[in-house]
Amino acid sequence: MRNLGKLSIFPLGLCCGLALVIFLLLAGELAAQSSPGKKPTPPAKPSLDSLVERASSYWSLLEKGSKLEALKYVVPSSREYFTVRQIHPFRNPRVTGLELLGKSGQVRVSVTVDTTLPPVGNMNWQVSEDWTFTNGNWFAVVQNKQFLLPTGEGRTATGPSPQELDQRQNQIRTALHFESQAADFGTVKRGETAVAELRYALDGDAPFDFRFKDVPPDVPISCRVRDAKLKPGKNQSVPLELSTENYNGQIQIPLTMQVKSSDVEVLYPIEIRGMVYSPVSVTPLPMFFAREEKQKDVEIRNNSKSEIRIVSATSETGVTFVVGPLPLVLPPGGQAVVKVQTPSQITQSNYRDSITLAFDKAVDGVSSVPVPVTVNYVRPTGGPPLTQKELEELKKKAQQPPVRP
Repeated sequence: MRNLGKLSIFPLGLCCGLALVIFLLLAGELAAQSSPGKKPTPPAKPSLDSLVERASSYWSLLEKGSKLEALKYVVPSSREYFTVRQIHPFRNPRVTGLELLGKSGQVRVSVTVDTTLPPVGNMNWQVSEDWTFTNGNWFAVVQNKQFLLPTGEGRTATGPSPQELDQRQNQIRTALHFESQAADFGTVKRGETAVAELRYALDGDAPFDFRFKDVPPDVPISCRVRDAKLKPGKNQSVPLELSTENYNGQIQIPLTMQVKSSDVEVLYPIEIRGMVYSPVSVTPLPMFFAREEKQKDVEIRNNSKSEIRIVSATSETGVTFVVGPLPLVLPPGGQAVVKVQTPSQITQSNYRDSITLAFDKAVDGVSSVPVPVTVNYVRPTGGPPLTQKELEELKKKAQQPPVRP
């Protein structure tokens, strides 16, 4: 549920405006570089990819305290404001929104950071700055503000005071009541979709926005709620769905639900839990091999009432993972440890594959068990930045020709 500001709707007039802005930018630079008898140099084009890249680099330098290095990303006309502005410490900056500003040629870039605000504590904070395309590149336009982020010392230019924030957060907590902050889907067979409901009651007449914050990419959970809003009323629910292909046994998945009213957010710890049954369970599942990690011990357990004979192990991509010892015979309730070795030719980060452990005959209607594997695993950091798909969609809209009345 990424915030794309007004671009998430992108009315037709704004499409025309952006196309005109880009045309004028290119035409202006082309004219400036032209001279009689000399072939003009093709100008650099305003790319949304380069905007996000430069904004991310700029905020990364601010996070490190490298203010002098970050100065090169600021438009010269506002560098004086930048040098005197104070920046409260923050962590984990990520670009979460873009908004076109009419025909000005500027784009408002929204960045979400983690910060600590006394006396409230740890929280997310969104900051927006305008960027302009000039001299073949994107530059931040810094406003004349003393503080970029809240400091906890009374009201700042970017949000309510800590006292006001605490009061409004308590209003959210008073209005929203969860029957239980754990959603239980009972028992399902591995491979089936587990469905659970998070039940709640919301006082008042206004809905609250919500999203599940920083969900790891390897947790295949989805929420089927239109517009991602909590509706007011009694006996309401949020349906959650979990793909169980990568799970077996008793599972408990912690989540963080971010509830928002106006510009104030409250975080709720949520848990989805239940039992995923498979005749054979594998631990750990899925398997993650860190870089330089070539071998892991894997526990295999027979959960059925029949003997199981595992005869082979093959990978989905065709590369050879060495799994042994095989064949492996497991009596009912029996368990054993096998070793899994990764292929030496895999060098790329987060290489995903699946190892299939095949039985000599089906048990409880199952003839094999898949084991998802990630080699050279690097854990993702940060919240949800703009995806390449979203950037491509924005660029397509930007390239739409003006529509004449």
